[in-house]
Amino acid sequence: MKKFLICFFMLFLIFTAFSMPGQKAFASSCPGISPLTDPLSLKMEKGQKLIWDNVNKNLLSAKTKYEQLLKTKGWKITYDSAYRPYQYQKHFYEIAHAPASACKNAEIKKHGLTGVVAAPNENAPHTKGIAFDATVYDKSGKALNGKNFVNSSLISLATQAGLSFTVPTSDGVHHELASSTSQTPSVTETVMNAQGKITASSGFNVRKSPNATATRIGGVYKN
Repeated sequence: MKKFLICFFMLFLIFTAFSMPGQKAFASSCPGISPLTDPLSLKMEKGQKLIWDNVNKNLLSAKTKYEQLLKTKGWKITYDSAYRPYQYQKHFYEIAHAPASACKNAEIKKHGLTGVVAAPNENAPHTKGIAFDATVYDKSGKALNGKNFVNSSLISLATQAGLSFTVPTSDGVHHELASSTSQTPSVTETVMNAQGKITASSGFNVRKSPNATATRIGGVYKN
């Protein structure tokens, strides 16, 4: 009888060991978040944030010229991101709008998501392959651009390369392929003297133009 119980206990342990991984995998899937299937999205999910696949050839040419101009000044560039698959932006959006759970909180922390997440858009600059994010440093190692600023000398140099800083005071690392109609990016902003209060629970998106599909450049929270 004792041998029988020992054998039964060992079989139970073996069965448990084989069933736990499947249960763990099932528990780790978040409600409201679709699984990633796009190969490039999967690469990004595994940590490869800088992807040049599907980038517009004109952007690559501008990038090469930009690097040459930077080199003549002794400046260095560090790239943060380039092409961003539609499915990966959708992944972020689903995480932000998924039902509250420990799994959702873990995903938010993993990706460093804060504030309002832009809805996925096929015409977004990174998805269209016409933009990259990068920081440039001068000879002393001082950053010439950042989240909220861009040095005027860097703007001039980027313009020569065919690049523009479309939102220099709210996303100064964002380099975008300059359009054929305007090679000189605008760095001025119009201050609107008006008062109001956002009552929508999700807040408002702020876009480059009054169009629901225009590039999102920021957000305004409720109240």
